[in-house]
Amino acid sequence: MKILALSDIQSDSRNIFSLIGSVLPNMVLLAGDLVDKIWKHRSSWKRLRSLLMLLDDLSLPTYIVRGNHDIYPHFDWLMSFPYKRVESLDLKNKITKPISIIGVPHNFSDDLTKIRTLETDPPPLVDIVISHTESKRRPWLFYIPAKIILTGHFDQQLSVINNRVFISMSSFPSQYTIINYQSRNNFHIEYFDNSYHGLLIREIEYRNGRFSSKNLFDSSNHYASQVECLIKQRSLLREGLTTRKEAQDKLDKLGVSPNHYREVLACID
Repeated sequence: MKILALSDIQSDSRNIFSLIGSVLPNMVLLAGDLVDKIWKHRSSWKRLRSLLMLLDDLSLPTYIVRGNHDIYPHFDWLMSFPYKRVESLDLKNKITKPISIIGVPHNFSDDLTKIRTLETDPPPLVDIVISHTESKRRPWLFYIPAKIILTGHFDQQLSVINNRVFISMSSFPSQYTIINYQSRNNFHIEYFDNSYHGLLIREIEYRNGRFSSKNLFDSSNHYASQVECLIKQRSLLREGLTTRKEAQDKLDKLGVSPNHYREVLACID
């Protein structure tokens, strides 16, 4: 199965038409911010509605999570049409066939009380998580049992973290991702990055329990170490095997921003 994943398309939805014709995906994932509060031109709304109608007419399964801009009435208007294959996802409204996908919209991840439940009451095993989550809340996503975690909103990243692939895209057309997914033990990810000097394709492959990669970001391994350490320190703190000061010292040495670890370490029941 070939999956096309995009995020933050509010700046440019026109190029998606040609991209779909080139990639010929079996499924499309939209990781939030389809719309923008600053959009006032009717042509922009017509173009975006035309995109969703085209995806629906092509019988192309398309799954969306709400972004921080999608709280505005325009998103509700876009989703009010009687689509057959276009659907908004959250933790309750999930997809189970042909692969399992769960959504974590921004209005969920932005609420600390809600996103903490991913640790205390994690959802069932899924193939892919699609979300729109800001940087300091992303560690909570790794409590969801999934092989691929994909988010929009900010930052460009492709890493292997705690035996999961983490994908972060900031905007289309600067980044988009193609996932060739056969099973939880067999998939290949291509991250198309045009945010620097020309197009660069970054890759991660997972075959029979082993990861391989090519052209990852220079920061990928360090970012993975930071997130893994943060999750581990939280676990040790909950078990009483470290102190908050010791945990903070280790995270400081790794260069983790206090803004990113403060609430994770503070929220200990």
